[in-house]
Amino acid sequence: MSSHINILPWTSPLSTNPSSTPKPPAYLSSTLIGTWSLQSYNYHPLSSPTTKHHPLSSNAQGSIVYSPDGYMSASVVRPGQPHFSDGGGLAPDTSGTLEDWELVGRNFIAYSGRYWVADDEETGREVVWHEMSVCSLPSLRGVVAKRSARLEEVDGVKVLTLGVEGVELGGEECEVEVVWRRCEDNAGTKMPGA
Repeated sequence: MSSHINILPWTSPLSTNPSSTPKPPAYLSSTLIGTWSLQSYNYHPLSSPTTKHHPLSSNAQGSIVYSPDGYMSASVVRPGQPHFSDGGGLAPDTSGTLEDWELVGRNFIAYSGRYWVADDEETGREVVWHEMSVCSLPSLRGVVAKRSARLEEVDGVKVLTLGVEGVELGGEECEVEVVWRRCEDNAGTKMPGA
């Protein structure tokens, strides 16, 4: 049971709007719906696949959510950021220093928008397209990005690997790979402390 998917704020040179509104392939489309927890986020130069770089650390945290109505949201953060010295942080214009907010910006990536699942005409594999209508990286707002996707089951849990090939990072052509693990269903659980 294997497909292929990729995701995150980088786009490949092939990342353009889908030529037409794709009809979602049933299996991948229905399997994506829900919440996934980040397992790993890395990239490697195409010339050196074993050289992994972890831009937000090897223990980055994050989640991606696919809704049944065709919208998605993804966020990834570097753990361990210090609290603001003034105890604030909810309003950039009233709390924290410029340095505090710079650290937030350097250590957090998020975007949301519509998504589509389609067959890739070049490879014949299913791919996911993410529209970044809201994005923490201004240069990517409005971009519709193609993600390769691979879906596997590991120890009874679904694992989704999203990827983008041909991304230039640090002057080298790279592949970005993001691995997500299906979250347990939270419906019907009690809120902590309730």
